[in-house]
Amino acid sequence: MEDLQDPVPRARHKNTFRRPWDDIGKRLASVSSFALLVGISVGSLIVLVIVWRLHPSHDSLGFELAKTCMQALGVIVVGAMAGIASFTYQQRHVRADEMRDQELENRRREVNRIIDERRRQDDLLRSVLEDTLTAYHAVKRTRRLLDAEAGPKHNGPVSIDTYDQYMLSIMNEQLKFEKLMILANLIDDSRIPTTPWPEARKEDTRKPRLVAMFSKIEQSLNDLVDEYKEKRQEVAKAGSIPLSQLIEAYTFVTSDGFETDIAHPKDAVLGLLQKALLKPVPLPAVAEAAATSPGGRRERQPAAPLPPR
Repeated sequence: MEDLQDPVPRARHKNTFRRPWDDIGKRLASVSSFALLVGISVGSLIVLVIVWRLHPSHDSLGFELAKTCMQALGVIVVGAMAGIASFTYQQRHVRADEMRDQELENRRREVNRIIDERRRQDDLLRSVLEDTLTAYHAVKRTRRLLDAEAGPKHNGPVSIDTYDQYMLSIMNEQLKFEKLMILANLIDDSRIPTTPWPEARKEDTRKPRLVAMFSKIEQSLNDLVDEYKEKRQEVAKAGSIPLSQLIEAYTFVTSDGFETDIAHPKDAVLGLLQKALLKPVPLPAVAEAAATSPGGRRERQPAAPLPPR
């Protein structure tokens, strides 16, 4: 069984090696630049206050110095505002990227959980399907042998040895279908409808659909076993007996009885299981923020593959 591909790509992060002194150098450069700007601002402000208190004339050196200090302060204030705006913008994008990566990671985990749960459910349904086919083919083989023993008119004599041999096979398969019926009652899968089966036996009309299908097959084989327990001594005393005197065995051999009680319920079981296995995996939707790339373009989300059959 091949591993399923992850339908949600992991968040990509650059793993570049950075030396410790690189960070220290950057911090020192940032602190030095900030200290320089503060020093220039404080110095310009002090000079401006001093010159302003001296009331310089328009053409004096003090007046020009005050203008220079005011321009320096204006540049610093505008630069600081631009830096704050740029920093805020970058932080907003960083937070948006982190939220997107986190949501993609959460969705990836949820998708993996859903696919893992579906794989386990599918394994159970495939097991039931395969066991149903195996048991049905064994029953069909026994029916053909018994039909050949009884002749073309289904009225030939059936010896005690033949009766024992074929009924032993029927009992084994009846127990297998009983096991499948019990297992069907334990299946917890939203793809399997629990509504009643319209063709169920009267006593099974309130049972879940899959259980009622297996019950019809199991009960039909159980009727054969009950007749065997009742008629065996009679067949053993006579040595052989016409098949027509074994009502349940005769109904089992004739096409109408076999088709109605065994073949048709088997087809219903296989159809129900196949339909369930072919349903796509329901995956959670991707939020707008998680589906949009940093450049503002929507990223294409690949469809999740179905679990391998």
